[in-house]
Amino acid sequence: MAAGVHCTDRAVWVVVLVTVDRYIAICMPLRSKIRTLPRARVAVAVVIVAAVCYNIPRFFEKEVVYEATCEPGRYRIKLDQTELRRDGWYFVIYKTICSIVFRTIGPLLLLIVLNARLIRALRQMRRRHRYLTRRNQQRENVTLPTSSVTTGDWVDLVQYLATLAVLRLQFQLKIGD
Repeated sequence: MAAGVHCTDRAVWVVVLVTVDRYIAICMPLRSKIRTLPRARVAVAVVIVAAVCYNIPRFFEKEVVYEATCEPGRYRIKLDQTELRRDGWYFVIYKTICSIVFRTIGPLLLLIVLNARLIRALRQMRRRHRYLTRRNQQRENVTLPTSSVTTGDWVDLVQYLATLAVLRLQFQLKIGD
């Protein structure tokens, strides 16, 4: 269970990283030097390490219990909650508050804010492009900067948002464990 949750956390935050990358590429094109492969690798490594560290307590929530059965020499293996998992403060702080902040609302708000800014920047670019095109219609050979966002990028964005929604649904279904 803990390893699966770790993978879910990692996937959610990688989607956030991709959104941040798109945001920088579109809204801050002159700062594109900060978008390098080594920095991307470091960012992904930080996400992986953070996801592992965040989920370490989950490995101590359950323990294996061997119960003797009616047959001699045979045992039934059962998973029980540990004292850590039964602790009320642990449940409130880690399982509820931290989960909401780091696994649900936090990434979702980041995605909403960044994508809203991306959409606004694209609309401004489109308006600016129309204005400059109208203004320079009589001039010949004028090249205008255009957006580097293609239809494929929008499809990718929709896929990432759909992936996030599926991961959230899976997380909500697993919360009952």
